[in-house]
Amino acid sequence: MSHLTWRLFLLSMVASLTLACAPPAPTEIPAKPQATALPQAAAPTQPSAAPTTAKTQAQTATPALKIKRGGVLRNAYRYSIDSLDPQLNTSRQGPAMTLLFDTLLSYRLVDLKSEKFEVSPSLAESYKVVDPTTLEFKLVKGVKFHDGSDFNATVAKWNLDRAANHPTSKVKLTVEPIKDIQIVDDYTLRLILKAPSAVLPLQLTPANPGLVAIISKDAVEKEGEEKFANNPVGTGPMKFKQWVRDDRIVLDKFPNHWEKGEDGQPLPYLDGYIERYVPDSTVALVELKAANVDLNAELDMKDVATVQASPNLRVDEVPISWRMYPGIWINSRPGLPYPMSNNQKLRYAAQYAIDRNSMAQALGFGMARPAYYPQWFPGYVGYDESLPRREFDLAKAKSLMAEAGVANGVDVEVKVINRPADVRPLEVLQSMWAKADIRLKISALDRLPWIDDGRSGKFELLGHGWFQRADPQVIQVLRTGSAEDWGGYSNPEVDKLWEQADREYDTVKRAEIYRQMQRILYEDSFQVTSYMFRVVAGVNNKVKNHNVAFNYRYVWME
Repeated sequence: MSHLTWRLFLLSMVASLTLACAPPAPTEIPAKPQATALPQAAAPTQPSAAPTTAKTQAQTATPALKIKRGGVLRNAYRYSIDSLDPQLNTSRQGPAMTLLFDTLLSYRLVDLKSEKFEVSPSLAESYKVVDPTTLEFKLVKGVKFHDGSDFNATVAKWNLDRAANHPTSKVKLTVEPIKDIQIVDDYTLRLILKAPSAVLPLQLTPANPGLVAIISKDAVEKEGEEKFANNPVGTGPMKFKQWVRDDRIVLDKFPNHWEKGEDGQPLPYLDGYIERYVPDSTVALVELKAANVDLNAELDMKDVATVQASPNLRVDEVPISWRMYPGIWINSRPGLPYPMSNNQKLRYAAQYAIDRNSMAQALGFGMARPAYYPQWFPGYVGYDESLPRREFDLAKAKSLMAEAGVANGVDVEVKVINRPADVRPLEVLQSMWAKADIRLKISALDRLPWIDDGRSGKFELLGHGWFQRADPQVIQVLRTGSAEDWGGYSNPEVDKLWEQADREYDTVKRAEIYRQMQRILYEDSFQVTSYMFRVVAGVNNKVKNHNVAFNYRYVWME
């Protein structure tokens, strides 16, 4: 990517995300959007105490195309899954989930060139900010679940209550701002908030990996949760057909989906979807080149040139999607015997011993850059490269090792998923840290055991890839009690800043709160980041309208 392209990209990210993450200014979204008619966001304003409504304008995202219906999209997906219940699932919410289930609101691409996304209608055909702590949703009428049961305000409330109160819910943080849920009538729902929440509407979209997908109340009550987790029922454009654990998920078209496509017929355009579990990136590339799959949703940087050279394939940058490698959680729970958990100067030494520029050049294949701030990416609210950061300084690292009382070195262990994309960056880090006498042992695990150890805090260091969507407030990774806070990080001052940011509808003021937070994280230094790059996908040329941030309901095949 040229320097000019990179600058233009950053400018577009700033523009699009500042708007998308701004408060839903007392806004009502127009009813029943088509895939070709997406709402134009109203200009950000401070919400007033009195109920107000500002109509949005429709805008066509792309020129009219001759859509072709039919075909089965086959995706090589690197993540396994432990449950198809989206609210209790402990693993990643993959593309299959956004096809099986709908959410109250959606996050839709308005303009690909500028990467402009907006909070838009879904099962809620409109919403408005009645006052800073009251949101009212008008629900789409006539929506049926795949089992024939009705969607209405009672079912929507049951879903939100379950997300908040189920003992094993993994999406509690998403609905945490909600104090009370009121049913106004069969198709009107009112949310009373504990305090103003600038990003709650965004959190209720698929932009949030903590997906509060709407599931069938009847199916759960009739079949029970265990059976439902293996035979899910939603209102999405595709219905469940088969799940072979650690192999594939197979979905079929749901012919009675409520949402219409550009041709005026119910979505989806596809007849089916197969999500194959292919954790090895080399195998995924072979399958893509052999046309055994149509899509490799997260292409390794090393494979970009190979895909670009293939006449039937292309590389798509996925809008608003970034990754950092290697990310490391340093277990920060109290009372642990681990050296880095208890020694701040040792953590500083580890940071100074990372040559991020060299790592980005060696592993980024011309598409990566150094990364210093966990959870923040270019263009995101609060991202600021002028903030403090520890540049590579081996002499400083060794000096700090002596000050930390470990002049003769220290042994540490990192647990990581046994995938080349995850292990290879840690091997480079291992070599760098060795020069500062930090001896890193890499323990590679299968994904589900890694999840189990990570969730339960059974690790000294935990290797991963930082991934964020839209606004840091959506995934509060570094907040006490967050389901995503696997490192056990807890700082009351940071928690207070999260609360302030959540209540601040002014984007500029929220950005400054985030900067304060990042300065504290810099001092605590319980997270390690090294280099970052855009998420890219390898795609067969016959796949159209793919660049919609992992929401495949609008994809069609030539």
